This record gives sequence, C-alpha cells and structure tokens, in this order.
Amino acid sequence: MAAVEVRRAELSDLERVMEVLGDGRAALGELGIDQWQQGYPSKDVVLRDIAGGNCWVAVPEDEGVVMATACITLDGEPIYDVIDGAWQTDSTSADPSYATVHRVAVSSQGARRGLARLLFSHAEKLALDAGYRSVRVDTHAGNIRMRTLLPSLGYSQCGVVMLADPKEPTRERTAYEKVVA
Repeated sequence: MAAVEVRRAELSDLERVMEVLGDGRAALGELGIDQWQQGYPSKDVVLRDIAGGNCWVAVPEDEGVVMATACITLDGEPIYDVIDGAWQTDSTSADPSYATVHRVAVSSQGARRGLARLLFSHAEKLALDAGYRSVRVDTHAGNIRMRTLLPSLGYSQCGVVMLADPKEPTRERTAYEKVVA
C-alpha cells in the first residue's frame, strides 16, 4: 500500500469529506442500519469539526484525494458519562482522560485498504500525546464491520450508551474503549 497522510481537514476538503460520509451512509443503509439515514452528519456538523480542528482525513499519497475521515476529539463526550456497563478507565466528560472517535467513514474507493485502522491509530497517538489514558468510541449494534474492526484493534466492548438526539430511530450505541497508557 502506498504511503498515507493523516492530517487535519481543511475547509477546502469539506465537499470531499461530505462525499466520503455519503459513501459511509450508503454502506450503512445497505446493511439495513438506520444510523446516519436521516441526514446526519450534516454539513454544519462537519464544518464545526473542521473549525475545531477535530476533523481528520486520510489521503493516500499516490492518489492525493481524501479517502477516509473521522472526528477525533480530546474534549470528552457527555453521553459517555452514563453507561449501561463499565468503562475500563475512570473519567468523565468534565475532566476527560480519553480521546473520542466519531463519524468514521471510508470512501467506496478506499474500502478495505486499512484507512480506518490508520485513523484509529492516529486517535491513539493523539490521546498519548495529550497524556490521556484511553480512546473511546461507540457504534450502532448492527454495524458489524465496525464491531469486527474495533476488537481487532484492541478495543474492548464496555456496554451501551444512549445518544442524546431523540430523533435518532435507534439511540442505543455499543461502547468500546482501548487503554493506550
């Protein structure tokens, strides 16, 4: 595989990031998963991610085009404060010691090339660089691809969290954590 640059998304990447998220939305729909089928993540959400420096992209150097994206934050995630289960580390959104990964998508052209793995590896590096102990992520129970990928990367299933958005058809998300420090 050619070298891949993982970098913060820039405003000029917005349309391509939206295309990649559209591919992710289509892939979830093909699996019969209702996640992202109501227009989320919207352009406004991605613009906030970019403005906050939290939108990351994977760009294979031989192609020079964004092929994968993820939102990686160090700010804590309020919905993770309540879990049916138990996190591996003690930390709350008020004083987080974990990075959070959301909105992971790989373009149809970039599928099966290890790009999601690279983004998770980058999240782990960001967590370590910040002195954090872990990375947390959640996914729809039906998202078998993500639920297979996460354990292969060393993430442990910790329980179930609930999305705050009452418009989401399925609000329950399976939560995972990987201790990195």
